[in-house]
Amino acid sequence: GFAVRDALHGYTFTAPPSFPRRRESSAPALEDAFAWLDGRDLPLQVTGPALRALPVPLQAWREGSAQLVFSEAADNKIVVHSLVDGDAAQRNAEELVSGLIARYPNWTINVPQLQRFEVGGEALERLGFGRLPLHQVWMKR
Repeated sequence: GFAVRDALHGYTFTAPPSFPRRRESSAPALEDAFAWLDGRDLPLQVTGPALRALPVPLQAWREGSAQLVFSEAADNKIVVHSLVDGDAAQRNAEELVSGLIARYPNWTINVPQLQRFEVGGEALERLGFGRLPLHQVWMKR
């Protein structure tokens, strides 16, 4: 009774020593960021309730139709916990991730295998992020 809903890819990218930043994005309060995700068609792990339960300090940025939730990890690594753009062109997601690259030169940015191509994955690929070799399949019953 299960059907494939979407492929969920992971990505990785090492930021160059310098990257042009176009503009600063807004930084909503985390509770506002979690609420912004409510009602969207997303895998559970990238929604407000799951993000709220993470045991790491989170940061959120928003630009137009897109929002990014991430954390700083050890050894100059960033983990993108949620990247969502409600616009099919994903230009706002691209702007947010560009800001992340510019702010963290020489850091590795990792996106777990939870990213839908249609809501942020395309923007990641345009910026040069490489897909991880394994991915998940999001299924619904």
